[in-house]
Amino acid sequence: MVAVSRPRVVCVDDEPHVVGGLALHLRRRYDVELATSAQAGLELLDRMPPAAVVISDMRMPGMNGGEFLARASAAHPETTRVLLTGYAELDAATRAINEGRVFRFLVKPCPPPELLRTVEAAAELHRVLVAERELMEKTVRGSVQVLSDVLFVTQPAAFGRAHRVRHLVDQLLVKLGERPCWQLEIAALLSQLFSIALPPETVEKLYYGAPLSSAERAMVERAPEVTQQLLGHIPRLDIVRRMLAGHHFRADAHRAASNDVDPEEQLVRHGAQLLKGAAELDVLEAQGMSGTGIAAALRARAQDYEPNVLAALLGVCAERPEPESIREVPLSGLEPGMVLAADVKTTSGALFAARGCEVTVSLLERAGNFGAGALKEPLKVLPPKAVA
Repeated sequence: MVAVSRPRVVCVDDEPHVVGGLALHLRRRYDVELATSAQAGLELLDRMPPAAVVISDMRMPGMNGGEFLARASAAHPETTRVLLTGYAELDAATRAINEGRVFRFLVKPCPPPELLRTVEAAAELHRVLVAERELMEKTVRGSVQVLSDVLFVTQPAAFGRAHRVRHLVDQLLVKLGERPCWQLEIAALLSQLFSIALPPETVEKLYYGAPLSSAERAMVERAPEVTQQLLGHIPRLDIVRRMLAGHHFRADAHRAASNDVDPEEQLVRHGAQLLKGAAELDVLEAQGMSGTGIAAALRARAQDYEPNVLAALLGVCAERPEPESIREVPLSGLEPGMVLAADVKTTSGALFAARGCEVTVSLLERAGNFGAGALKEPLKVLPPKAVA
C-alpha cells in the first residue's frame, strides 16, 4: 500500500511559543515546519516538496508579514498564504492581503477550530491550483509539440537548431547554478518557429550565418510576428512569447532601467539573454569556428550580454569539442550514442539529419531505408564522451 504524503505547512513567527502552538494543533493532519524569521521562512519554502500552505505573523522584525508573503507569492504562487494579525494591525493586514495575495487572515488569538478550518480550505485551494496547472501544462506541451512537428516537416534545419539551442540553454543554466524553467525550455524549442514563414534558401543562409539580401532581411525582420501570432492562441505562454520577442535586444538597451523591475520581467529578460547567447553560439559553430574562436567573437560583443551570462557562455565554449575530436565514419560505421558533428545530406543536397543530433536506433533505421549511395559519406561524428 503506497503511503499518501500529507500537505506541507510552513509556520512563520518570531515568537517560538506562537509557532509551537500552531504546530501543536496542525501536526495531526499536516507535515508542519517552523521558522522564527521571514528569511528562514523563505528558505523553508524553497525546499521540496512545495508547501501547500504558509502561515505568517504580521509583526516581525526585519521583514513584516506583508512583505514576507508578497515575496512568497512571487516565488511560490501556488502556495496558499494565511496571515496572522492583531486587531491593531488591521489596516496593515488589508494592505498585505492586496500586495501578498493573501487567501485569509486570522486575528490572534485564533481558536483552534477556526485555524483548522482555514488551513484545510487553504490546502484544498493549493490542491486545486496544482491540478489545474498540471492539466494546463500538459495541454500547452501538447500544443508546443504540434508546432515543433510542423517545424520538423517544413524546416528540418531550423528544427535541428532549435533542439541545439535548447541543449545549450540547459548547459548555460548549469553554469549559472540556476534551476530549469519550463517557460525557457519551451521558448528554446520554439526559438526557430519563425522560419516557417521563410523560403528554405533564406533559412539555409540564416543557418550558416551567410549574408542576406535586403529583401531577405526584410522577411526575417517580419518573421517573428508569425511566432507571436501562433503562440497568442495558446494559454499560459505569455512569458514564452515575451522571451522570444526580446531575445534580439542588447543587454545595455535595458540596463539603465533594470533595477526596479518585477520578478516576471526579470525572468523574461534573463531568458531572452540566454536564448540570444545560445542561438549566436550555434550560428558561430555552424560557420566552423572552434571553441576558442567562438569565445573571442562573443567577447567582442560583450555589450550584448549581462556579465554573468557572458561568463556562462564562455564557460560553455571552453567545453565545446575541438576539431581533433571529430571522426569521419562511413554510414555503416554509425553507432547509437554517437553525435553528428556536421549535417548529413542526401546526394541531391536535401538535409537528412542536422548537426547535433544523437544517433539512435530509429535514425539508423531511417538511414537504412535510403538506397546505397543516397547519403553523402563519410559522416562526421563525435563519440559520446566528447559531447559537452
